[in-house]
Amino acid sequence: MKTYRIIATGRVQGVFFRENTRKQAIELGIRGAVKNLPSGGVEIFAQGDENAIRMLADWCREGPGASRVDDLDITEKDVDEMHGFNIVF
Repeated sequence: MKTYRIIATGRVQGVFFRENTRKQAIELGIRGAVKNLPSGGVEIFAQGDENAIRMLADWCREGPGASRVDDLDITEKDVDEMHGFNIVF
């Protein structure tokens, strides 16, 4: 099991990016969290099967219809086991 921190930048706030990321993660069996950053980006912690996380990252590069993802920064992290997939407000 791997954990990655994914930062999406571009037009990713106010376009249902967090909710759609949560839905994709749940479908892929990924645990973690997603939240908006003060900088205007979105931060995702994704924990699970590496192939599933790669699929989530591929989805994040496109995002939901109204979004525009300019960059995706992916970093492996060492964190405790996560439960569920939550939107952090």
